[in-house]
Amino acid sequence: MTKEENESEEKQVRPDDDLDRDPVFYYSREHRLRRATPMVRELNEGKPLRPNLRKTIFGTKSNTMLFLLVMIICAALFIMNSRLFRRDDGMLLGGNRVTVAVRREEGIAVMDLVKKAPKSGEVYLGPVEIAVSPVLPRTAGSESTETPPVFVHRIIFNPVDTESFRVTLPFEEKNFYVILRTNDEMKSFRL
Repeated sequence: MTKEENESEEKQVRPDDDLDRDPVFYYSREHRLRRATPMVRELNEGKPLRPNLRKTIFGTKSNTMLFLLVMIICAALFIMNSRLFRRDDGMLLGGNRVTVAVRREEGIAVMDLVKKAPKSGEVYLGPVEIAVSPVLPRTAGSESTETPPVFVHRIIFNPVDTESFRVTLPFEEKNFYVILRTNDEMKSFRL
């Protein structure tokens, strides 16, 4: 064996020579951090990041768009819910939806009664007795034995989808007891 071959074998056998050398970096960490964003620099410096809701939601354009999309969907669902599942005020009287309200016109109490028939099914058609009585205020310490006045009126439900009735009440009070009675059914409530 020649001397050159011995030296090459010794180099191959001794891996310690490779460990003694410093590694060669072609792209240094410092150079990489100089070109990084401020958030990456803070992470590498060991600074703790404070959680910030505003930066989380509006930090990037995509997060902002996602937030706006969620808000639009929530608003649309709220509007659909309020329109589709709206509870119609009133009560059922003989299968008809009846809405009653009392309002004042030039100091006179007027009761408005609106009847809406359902699109399908049997409903009551015929006379409806209306009895209206004012709610008397209680006197302090004793109950009133006075019988309140009662106003009675009759209307007739006809075979139409919607009817509106107006009844002028001869009372000055603001609260009333109302009784609606058909041949088969009676409803009472306070307005």
